[in-house]
Amino acid sequence: MPPRWTVREIIRVIEADGWFLVDTRESPRQ
Repeated sequence: MPPRWTVREIIRVIEADGWFLVDTRESPRQ
């Protein structure tokens, strides 16, 4: 059986991915 994901864990991953995308697009200097 696959590991059970909590709603908080999923939101955490989505927010992390979103922040990475925002950082990459808004600060291309890095």
